[in-house]
Order: sequence, then structure tokens, then C-alpha cells
Amino acid sequence: MELTQTHKSRKRDAYWDNLVQGETAQYKVKALDALIAAHGPSKVDGLLDIGCGTSEIALHYLDALGGRRLVGLDYDAAVVEAAARRYGDPRLEWRQADIFELGRSADRFDLVFMLDMLHEVYSFCGRPNGDVAEPIDHALGLDAARRALAQVATVVAPGGAVAITDNVLCPDDVRVTVRVLNAQARRAVGRFLDEYPARRMAHRWTGADTLEIGSHDLCILLTQYNKLKQADPARWNVEKLEIHQYMTVAEYRDCFGDLGFTLHATVGTPPDAGAEWTADFRMESGLPGLPDKRITLLAVKAG
Repeated sequence: MELTQTHKSRKRDAYWDNLVQGETAQYKVKALDALIAAHGPSKVDGLLDIGCGTSEIALHYLDALGGRRLVGLDYDAAVVEAAARRYGDPRLEWRQADIFELGRSADRFDLVFMLDMLHEVYSFCGRPNGDVAEPIDHALGLDAARRALAQVATVVAPGGAVAITDNVLCPDDVRVTVRVLNAQARRAVGRFLDEYPARRMAHRWTGADTLEIGSHDLCILLTQYNKLKQADPARWNVEKLEIHQYMTVAEYRDCFGDLGFTLHATVGTPPDAGAEWTADFRMESGLPGLPDKRITLLAVKAG
């Protein structure tokens, strides 16, 4: 998978803080705890963290589940080198590798983590000719995500599981009308619709504060607009190149079913995001309320 060096460099250091330590991380770990306790493997010896970053959440489960080894895998050599310098634990191994090369490995793992990383496969493999200045082709990105999951499935031991956290598309893509409740959010939404390079969104303002848009596009907008609202250009310059929602729950279920896995999933919205959305938007028509933001899933392999 190709990812520009500039984009890699932007996704280090402070970028990860809320994902691995803040409220987002707390939300993810709580959801993962429940799924692993209810449906996880009876014994976990080997763990794999794909797109490992700092691997803090995977390290938590290495200890909590009594694992004997954790392999952290990332395509970014700088991430792998930093992790190797940071940790001296003999249970840990760090590898630079591409997710599409996993099928070559003879290794097998009881629990594989893909924490907020599969959207990058979708986003960067989903661009025709790899040009980040062009919008993402959904069919191309979805095919890449499915091919990546097929590679991951080969390294999961029978009875083992894949844990994924990411944002999620609502079940149906329908036309919705949403009211934007304050001027700050209105300005951010306007900029987002004008400037977002990853997807061109058909929309119509029917008044100064009322927007008609597709519900899948709304899911994407809700994840991204606040980087502009909060005047966070560093994060916006990273995430404007990405789409974090690439599948519905049903699509995950079908994909993993084809690979011989049983899916267990929860969807919801972290409290901080929910509070901000409620203050900024009201659903007028098309959906009963604002869509859920995140999916946490555990897919268990047969055997």
C-alpha cells in the first residue's frame, strides 16, 4: 500500500494522543473489553497489531489476556524503529510490512488488532493511479479493504479473532435534511463541503441553516467537520485525505462470513462526539436521529 511520506510524518506524535490515551481510546477499550470477554478466544498466546502505531491498546491486552508475544506491524519504518527503541520487552517484536503481504507469512495469531487503520487501506488504495489530489473511488477502496481482510484472515489461528475499531456507515444511504444549529458549525460545514478533496458530495442548502445531503455523506461530514470548527489545521491536513467510513455493519458481516468468520459488533458514538453533534445539528427528516459514529467488532474464525 502506497502512502506519501508527508502523510506518514503527519500521523506521528501528538496525532495519536486521543486515539490511544483520550476519550476515544477509553471508548474503544470499553467496547473491546465487552466483545472479547463475551466472544474472544479461550486462550490467547500470540497477538498481532496491524498498523501498530504506539501499540498501547494491544499492549494492554497482551497483559490482560496473559499473552506470550505481541507482533507490532506497520508499513512505516519510522514507526517500527521508534517502537523498537521505546520497548525492551522480550515478548514484543516489531516488523515493517505491508498488509497485502500477510498471506506469505506462516505465523498464526489468536487475536489480531486493526485499530483505526483499515480506513487508510480504503482511502489510499481507493484512489485511481494513487493520486491523493483525486477523490476516492468507493468501489476501488472497498475492494482493497476486502482484499486486505482476506490477507489478514490467513494469519488468524482457528478459533482466533480479528478486532477492528473504526467509523461506520449507517445501514442505508438515503437523502436526509439536517438543521445546523449555530454559526460556527455552519461555517465549518460550508468549508468542509467546499474543500474536502477525498469525496465530492451532492448537497443542497435549502435555507441559511438547513442542508440536504445523502446519509452516508453525512456520516463522513460528521467525523470531519469539527477539525475545521475547532481550527485544528494539523489534524484537518491529515484527515482531509481520508474517509473513515467504508462499510456498513451488514457489509462487514458479509465480508467476514465469506472468510469463515462469525461477526460480533457494537455501534455507538463516544460521549464527547455525541455532545458536540447534538449541540451543532438536528435531524429534520430521512433518519430518526443522527447516525452512530463508530463500530467495534470482533470476528471469530471457525475452528
